[in-house]
Amino acid sequence: MNQPRRHHRALLIVLLVIVVFVGSGLTFVYFMSRNPLAGECKHDFGIITLIDGRGMKEHVFHLTNRGKETVVIEKVKSSCGCTAVDLASAVIPPGNSIDIPVELSLTVSARKRAQVTLIFKDKGIQILRVVGIGKREPPLFYLNSWPGIPNTMTVMLEVADSNDPPPTLQIVTPDGLNAVFTEWYQVKKRKRGQKMPAIWRGQVKFTVLYEDLPEDAFLLLSVPPDISIAVPVKPDPPDRGSVRGMQGD
Repeated sequence: MNQPRRHHRALLIVLLVIVVFVGSGLTFVYFMSRNPLAGECKHDFGIITLIDGRGMKEHVFHLTNRGKETVVIEKVKSSCGCTAVDLASAVIPPGNSIDIPVELSLTVSARKRAQVTLIFKDKGIQILRVVGIGKREPPLFYLNSWPGIPNTMTVMLEVADSNDPPPTLQIVTPDGLNAVFTEWYQVKKRKRGQKMPAIWRGQVKFTVLYEDLPEDAFLLLSVPPDISIAVPVKPDPPDRGSVRGMQGD
């Protein structure tokens, strides 16, 4: 009779030790992972429209010191150059709050994640996370003429929902300017998980009659069914024999 009791007692002791060990570990993880400042630490900007290849949005994180000790932010570190923070250091007494503006700037049509790390005087840290998806508007755009290739302009098109070749570029030209589109070829495939569109490139080749080309001439480029842009063109002096696409400011 005594031997089974001793066995059960030893088993209970082992179980008690395991419970205490696990509980202590969970308590340690909780206190180590708890943020010194309470409040929202993540923000999703959603779609960030890129105008002329650049877009930016700002979000203000509102954080509160709900502890019993003063919190001192010694410095702030961004994970990439696409993130800007208007804060160098700060002292937040118990019960006080702080606003931390964070900007996310994008230059490509894709999902971008970034983070801002608050570094405290006691060497602890707190991370603020932002995410946004860049989307160029309009998705059709052009580059200046390639150096050394007169009368040629590069045209780019972003396609968000497919890797299929887009329709042929349609061109409406002014009097005194003829233009022919070569064909699309894909330079980047669509990446669904990163919300990154397929990118297609083509070339427009010009034939120019300078005496008939007005100074305010422009091309109308369109991709069916509803994408179009107007491209101002400026003729070079007749002895150079070329025409340039002028990017708008």
